[in-house]
Amino acid sequence: MAKTYLEYKLEHRRRQNKGAIGKDSEQGKVYASEWAIRSLLQPESSKFENVRDAQKFVDRVMKSKTWEKVRQNNRKRVPVVAMRDRSGGVNALCEWSGEIKCKPSHMYKYVIIHELAHAAGHMHHGRSFRQCLLKLTSQFLGRDKADALKAQFKKRNLPFGDARKPLTEAQWNARRDRLCSSI
Repeated sequence: MAKTYLEYKLEHRRRQNKGAIGKDSEQGKVYASEWAIRSLLQPESSKFENVRDAQKFVDRVMKSKTWEKVRQNNRKRVPVVAMRDRSGGVNALCEWSGEIKCKPSHMYKYVIIHELAHAAGHMHHGRSFRQCLLKLTSQFLGRDKADALKAQFKKRNLPFGDARKPLTEAQWNARRDRLCSSI
């Protein structure tokens, strides 16, 4: 049990967003969810022809009200850069600087949206990332795709709703006193 209320709040916050601190323990489940509906999320019609088209899409997303709601930073621009398209390794990634690197063969709208969720300040695959991803997917790819992704998250027991609120200090003290008196 936490010794102070501050320690309790820090531990509560960590537990609500597991991917945010240390090892990104939910990354595999998020990727498995995406792979399960890959044909729905990445149809050939959603593939960008070049980096310039992908950048136009990113700029459009960043000008939206949805972006303003989901981002946790003041990033003004997210540049898209092409990676060499060699076999192996990652297909796309978002640098801590906010730069999205993507192989030309994997420049799909959904892949860009996934990386934009990271660029919005969620550099993990925890609850806040999934919330952001679902909002962006719903707004820019359609509600049906977001619902399918949500169903996959549920199937893998990945929470994506609002985090539970921590106890107030008075509630925490009452609980601590109750537990200590029973010892």
